[in-house]
Amino acid sequence: MSDIERPHTGDPRIKQMVIDKLAEECLRWSDTASLEEWKQALSRVHLHDNGFEIARDLDRYGRVNGINAELVEILDSASSYVWGARDKLVREWVRETGVKPSLAKGQRIKGRWHEGVITGFCEDIASYLMVPDDEQERFRNGGGHIIPYEEAELVEEQPA
Repeated sequence: MSDIERPHTGDPRIKQMVIDKLAEECLRWSDTASLEEWKQALSRVHLHDNGFEIARDLDRYGRVNGINAELVEILDSASSYVWGARDKLVREWVRETGVKPSLAKGQRIKGRWHEGVITGFCEDIASYLMVPDDEQERFRNGGGHIIPYEEAELVEEQPA
């Protein structure tokens, strides 16, 4: 296991990446503020999963006027930008640290919320693909839950 922690959505680098991307889009929506002013306004608010909530916070704390549905739609992208930035940093983390899942296909693991069998690997993000016992039908054609390797706990099979 790496001494360097896996990047997570609360990482300040992720917020900055999202602010930078949203500020560029907001500038295209209204150029009455500079790019830096947009970045400042966005840095004052919580980047919710909901564009309306971000717009409301911008109205309250970011001193942005004229908020409309078009801006809300732009801000609705914040959540996908957060996950995209997190995935980018996780991939960089994997390359820099060389971490790799060490368990094998078919082994039973317990993740944060489910227990099941490893059916594959997502090596670029150092994670297992696991099908929970109670979701076999749902994933009968492939797929499963992505479990970061450091959260996977090997479940010892009980003798029959």
